[in-house]
Amino acid sequence: MYKRAILLFRDGGYGVVVVQTVSGDHYVVAIANATQEGNLVGDIRRWSRGHGYQFLVKRADERISAPKESVLMLPNGRVIEIRNVYTTAGVFTRWGLSRREPLPAGYVRL
Repeated sequence: MYKRAILLFRDGGYGVVVVQTVSGDHYVVAIANATQEGNLVGDIRRWSRGHGYQFLVKRADERISAPKESVLMLPNGRVIEIRNVYTTAGVFTRWGLSRREPLPAGYVRL
């Protein structure tokens, strides 16, 4: 289900990061600059109605804190423990990384 949400955000022109929690939940985080924020709110309303997704909107003046390593406290007070973080790479980034020597152990090639 979250894969469709990733495509909606990406096709809408927003950056995307996916956070997988220890419990197996996925949070799709859209990255928008200040000029895109109004458009993002409108898109989220439309996607909520059309696809039934639930969204938490963090405004520019709100903070997501990290009280401990691999733990996020969301603006609504919910605390999540992170297992993995994923993102998509653009064509140029994938090409650039494919031309590099093998990465050291512990690094992930996008």
